[in-house]
Amino acid sequence: MRDYGRIPILLGLLLLVLTFLGFLASSAARNAVLEPVADRAALRIRSLGPGCAGCHMRIFLKLDGPAASGLSKGVHPIRRETLEHPYFELHSEQCQGCHEQTHKSWQSSAHGRSFTNPIFQHAFRRDQKAWCLNCHAPLWEPDRMDPAEIARNPDFQALYAEGINCVSCHIRDGQIVGPNDLSQKRAELFHPVRHDPGLKSESFCAGCHQFNFVKSLEPFAVYEDDHPMQNTVAEFEKYRSAHAAAGTDSCISCHFKDRQHDLKTRAEPDLSQKIALSIVSEPAMGNRPARFGTPSGELSDSPFANPGPASLPGRTRLRWHVNIPQIAHHFPTGDLFRILSLYAYDSGGKEIFRYDFRKEVRVLDRHVLKDSTLKPEPGKTNAERTVEAVLERQPVLCEMVYRLQGNIEPRISPHFEPGTIRKVLYFGPCNK
Repeated sequence: MRDYGRIPILLGLLLLVLTFLGFLASSAARNAVLEPVADRAALRIRSLGPGCAGCHMRIFLKLDGPAASGLSKGVHPIRRETLEHPYFELHSEQCQGCHEQTHKSWQSSAHGRSFTNPIFQHAFRRDQKAWCLNCHAPLWEPDRMDPAEIARNPDFQALYAEGINCVSCHIRDGQIVGPNDLSQKRAELFHPVRHDPGLKSESFCAGCHQFNFVKSLEPFAVYEDDHPMQNTVAEFEKYRSAHAAAGTDSCISCHFKDRQHDLKTRAEPDLSQKIALSIVSEPAMGNRPARFGTPSGELSDSPFANPGPASLPGRTRLRWHVNIPQIAHHFPTGDLFRILSLYAYDSGGKEIFRYDFRKEVRVLDRHVLKDSTLKPEPGKTNAERTVEAVLERQPVLCEMVYRLQGNIEPRISPHFEPGTIRKVLYFGPCNK
């Protein structure tokens, strides 16, 4: 009688041997150039395995990998072989000839500069993690590139330096895809375009703009079950219903308006034109509680509050009104370092008031210490806030600043050109 009991053991040993050989092949081929996969069927087979290791252990076999053709919240890069197209290469210059204006707007965008922008470069030189590249340079090749080497000696002419380029979003399984149905215009098209409505979905943007805090980064990113680190898409889903009537209930309806790819809301040139600001400085009256600014930006009840109409001698009431006319998420959003700050200075240039719109999370236990970000009111498409304070010294100059690196700004500012991490949106008299 045959002993079939050994079969599972033999199969297990065989799997271990194949896995070991795969790792050896990965090391040997690290400096090799990947051959493009021409056979679509091979790509489908490749996506099957072997098991967990096929996606997460970088086994370099002919049929390895996840056939990942999308953004993955930083878990892996976009697999280059899924982007191979019979006529076009992967560099964005291939698209520039016919889509010149779109290409130009993309080059100046946060997507076009996701790898080259100095804030990312400064952070990546310090961290040197594949996790950083998987969102900011998703076309890098982990099988033959080392994140630490890219951090030390970045090649700004390489494909990965294009950041989120055309093919990152618009090629899937060797086909050009677009968010609009162009089936009735086939005769007018230079190349076929497969309709993919998913490109309009917020879930597509969530591939980079919605993820939790990281539990571990090696050998691949594993996220915690809750505690969002970047929460923009979830914020949008909370407020999107109010934007349905205006036709702005998707990410691209604001950030890709008129097919421009500069990501600037309503195609306006800079943030200072998106935020309506009014400032009033007047003698403080005691007919309502006075509110004082504290160094942390909080407002507290003044002990000088007076229910009567009399003025408060020597004191000035400063009132800010900040309004973003159309927004479907918090502001600031995304990176927790970002802060929108209001300042007031006296005649000697000394800071006498500051208020911060920000979200502050204690990293140790993910507890939200403070969330004073601008948020749309239920049913409204704008986000506005009035901030008041009674000051003992006369405010002469006021300032509104978008601080991209928040509390670490003083420590790292010597590494940046002026205006890079600190965007001054208003600086002038405290009556506007």
